[in-house]
Amino acid sequence: MDDFEGYGEGEGDFEEVEDPDIEHPYTAYGAGRSLFYCRADEILLEGPAGTGKTRSLLEYVNWICETFPRIRVLFARQTRESLSDSVLETWEEEVLYPGHAAIQGDAKRNNRQFYLYPNGSRIVLAGLEKSQVGKTYSAQYDVVCVFEAWQVTQDAWSKLGRACRNGKLPWQQRIADTNPSSEFHWLNQSFPQGYRVLPDDHPARFMPNLDDPNYKPQRVRLLSRHMDNPVFYDHEKEDWTRRGRQYVQGTLKNLKGAPRANLYEGLWASEEGMVLEEYDPAIHVVDETEIPSVKWYFGSFDKGIRHPGCLQVWAVTHDDQMFRVEEYYRTGQLLDWWAERVADCNQRYGLQALVCDPSEPEYISVFNDRLGNKRGRGGERIARKANNAIGTGIDQMRWALSEEDNGPRMFFVRDALQGRDPARTEARKPCCTEEEIPSWVWIKADDGRPVKEKPDPACADHGIDCTRYAAMFLWKRDMSTPDSRASFSEGTWGDILGHDDVEFDQLEITEWPSDRRAGGMR
Repeated sequence: MDDFEGYGEGEGDFEEVEDPDIEHPYTAYGAGRSLFYCRADEILLEGPAGTGKTRSLLEYVNWICETFPRIRVLFARQTRESLSDSVLETWEEEVLYPGHAAIQGDAKRNNRQFYLYPNGSRIVLAGLEKSQVGKTYSAQYDVVCVFEAWQVTQDAWSKLGRACRNGKLPWQQRIADTNPSSEFHWLNQSFPQGYRVLPDDHPARFMPNLDDPNYKPQRVRLLSRHMDNPVFYDHEKEDWTRRGRQYVQGTLKNLKGAPRANLYEGLWASEEGMVLEEYDPAIHVVDETEIPSVKWYFGSFDKGIRHPGCLQVWAVTHDDQMFRVEEYYRTGQLLDWWAERVADCNQRYGLQALVCDPSEPEYISVFNDRLGNKRGRGGERIARKANNAIGTGIDQMRWALSEEDNGPRMFFVRDALQGRDPARTEARKPCCTEEEIPSWVWIKADDGRPVKEKPDPACADHGIDCTRYAAMFLWKRDMSTPDSRASFSEGTWGDILGHDDVEFDQLEITEWPSDRRAGGMR
């Protein structure tokens, strides 16, 4: 216990260093307590919603920063905005306090770059978006903390490992804080079976001997549970608190399907009966650099106010593959907001079409008015009704995701989402198309078996509808292989643009904007 000078010896007795005038008591239980003792190189701190795992991790970081001078810690989440809205609020309001010595300067949470302790220890803040990752991966840290780690890629996690080399802390660590997701998620596949309380004789409790030629990095999974959170469970009374009964035994327990398994039971599970069972994020989610040369762009749109609306931009390659390169997925936005997004995307991409929710002619009219005289395929104004044949659209998406006919031919560019919807994030609901797909399932019969005729209407499908419109537009319901389609004569627009089933009239091709990269990407 020499590592914990100033901390008690008994179960659940890790008390933070307090300001004389501000009480901020903290007691660690279960996995949260084990975290303080764990010296593993990589730690997966997992558990259902509301177990207090993030608070435990933040208290652990506060302890090492106060105890060890000049160490460097990274707080990271998939987006910098989401880090401010969730983690930093807990950090500043529950772990630190207004006026704490580490909170320097006048910057607000959204703009703050770091926290600096009087002993020189520093906590750096970053999102893992494309604009952030270069400098993040090249810096040096003693401890890297990734919050909501189910959102990040295995490649990002591996690259962050190279940043754990500051050497001011006697041990170097990467810690992933997450709710469980699909059983096929790389985090679940990468870490061994876990512990709620790390055994006393576990090798990860001891300082690593980096001089040992046989030393191997250790990975440990710590299982946080609702009883670890004293806000929800009273350890003296051995019973749920009022808030625990309301949130854990009420809200979470009443969830259904995979969300219940993930957020209440703490299980890595995905829905049974996925509609798009061909979808594999390891194959279909790609980096921008993996896109071949782009021939043209088009958009798809599905209206929503109380439920999310979705706007997607698709790049079409010379091989007739489609790549979703940009996506807006938001609740509560009115027509004018979406029209501004459409106009901006058209300016940057030169959209040849925008296929829209056919039930909303007003949106189509306003989009076309905002775009002026812009005309696309067949000389039509570019916003037009999408084909809403659900069954055929599903077949098109499944074909596009499959390996049939030299596929797959539908891909989603990583980090294409333009900001996460705060309300959806807080409600633990999908915030983009890739997050909808695993939970989009067939409706179930009375015996619980999927009926592979109709998707469950209770599932989020806003981005999926957008994708379905796009697939129907690009391939026009033609389920034959590309080689069996009729061909345009050489030199015609149909030949040049690669769409043998569509004639192009009054199509004006201009020079791509100067900010496009090779291959047509921004």
